Amino acid sequence: DDDDDDDVTVGDWQQLMFNTPLGTSIDENKEAMPKTWELLKSIPGFVDNNFAMISSLRPGGRIAPHVGHTNLVTRLHLAIDVPEPSKSAIRVGNDVRTWEEGKVLLLNDAFDHEVWTFGTKNRTVLFADIWNPSLTAEDIAALKPHWDAQKNTLGVMAASYEQHAKKQGREAGGGANWYVA
Repeated sequence: DDDDDDDVTVGDWQQLMFNTPLGTSIDENKEAMPKTWELLKSIPGFVDNNFAMISSLRPGGRIAPHVGHTNLVTRLHLAIDVPEPSKSAIRVGNDVRTWEEGKVLLLNDAFDHEVWTFGTKNRTVLFADIWNPSLTAEDIAALKPHWDAQKNTLGVMAASYEQHAKKQGREAGGGANWYVA
């Protein structure tokens, strides 16, 4: 089904989304996991209309180098299940790190970054955005109407693009490399 946004598999990357990349709410996932959604909403600075999901990378999986569209937000990864931390890594710019279960890793998504897992088990993180900590409350109040307008405008186009990309992936055999740049 081309409209199935709530549980997405792209090659070796599985995503259970609360919000799509441009903020379309996946209410059924929020309702199915209300404690997780409440936890996210309790995080200071949480951007509740931006990308939020549970992200799981299968063994041997790789998310190719890419950049986010803004540094107004900081990407938060809460490590849920990282059974082989020495075999899972994220590179942001020139820094390479791994995750520790139960701990938060913050990164600037606007920098070039990639993820890989060399182990034999999945790596799973809770993934969300918070306002960049260097922004003041006044900055956020001034930016938020424009941010929301962007989400409302681009969200429709992004939803269409996501559906098209998923269809292409399925038609290409859904292999692990169809999305790698």
